[in-house]
Amino acid sequence: MIGIYEIKNKINNKVYIGSSNDIERRFNEHKMKLNNKKHHSYKLQKDWDEFGEGAFIFNIIELVDEENLLKDREQYYIDYFDSCNNGYNVSAIADRPDKNYLFDKEKGYLFKNKSYYIQFFKTEDNISDKVSDFADIGRLHVLAENTYADTNMIAYYKNKKYYPAGIKEISEMIRLCERNTKDFVKRMIDLGIMAKAIVNFNEQIDVQYYLNPLYFLSSKYLSPGLYMLFRKQLDEYLPQWVIKKFNECINAAKKGWYYIMGVYMIKNKINNKIYVGGSTDVQRRLKTHINDLNKYGKNNFEFSVLEECDNSLLAEREEYWINYTQAYSLFNENL
Repeated sequence: MIGIYEIKNKINNKVYIGSSNDIERRFNEHKMKLNNKKHHSYKLQKDWDEFGEGAFIFNIIELVDEENLLKDREQYYIDYFDSCNNGYNVSAIADRPDKNYLFDKEKGYLFKNKSYYIQFFKTEDNISDKVSDFADIGRLHVLAENTYADTNMIAYYKNKKYYPAGIKEISEMIRLCERNTKDFVKRMIDLGIMAKAIVNFNEQIDVQYYLNPLYFLSSKYLSPGLYMLFRKQLDEYLPQWVIKKFNECINAAKKGWYYIMGVYMIKNKINNKIYVGGSTDVQRRLKTHINDLNKYGKNNFEFSVLEECDNSLLAEREEYWINYTQAYSLFNENL
């Protein structure tokens, strides 16, 4: 028999959804792995060990005529029963049991993939749990529409480029005076809905504001940088294995061997001239620069990462930082 099946816990009604072109054989495989404590679903294995085999039933949900329809129908029932978040499936995407698919050390945790949600976080629909003023909720929606792609940073568009929005730009977006905007932003930061990041660039302060991805997310991925900004709130909702992965990334970055994709800066400490560049492997690129600079005395130069970003944004973000540094009378030229 070809079709979709469930493994259901009769006590708590949680289910595991699967598909097979031989359902009876697949049932026997599940039982063998569960009885040998080797099942890939750690959630199902835990309850199987706790409640015993007698607490579970194996049911056929739907028979499918064509094998190429199996995954589409399996996906339908995973979504229908929400069996990833409230059941035993370890992935919300059919045929994706491997956790490594859900986490990328550069991009972060896969929050959603097309219409399939990996993990249900809070959404704008229940942001009222935190914010009682409907006017403030409306303002947050406006800011969410002005986040820079894949970063959750509130940004404004000028001269065909995006820039971090400060209080002045945010006040224009939400149509409040700057004083009231400061109060609004402070309230949102205190509630954990917004965060403020300060980038110290060549003794110039660049202030950036971000929205909490539990409520608004402009990317499929929850990046390591965004996780660090909202770590306190996110740790209450993220699976423990995801938190562990993020901590591994953070610790690796501190040790200096973490693979970084983004924009970097080389500064001459004597004349303050700088070079801004972008690379899909910043460490490797900086090592190349250091080798080239040895004859000038590498101790006369400072090396730093300005921003981590996805490869698709690399050229644009490099151009942004080149323009940003020029605005402060610095020079992006050959060192």
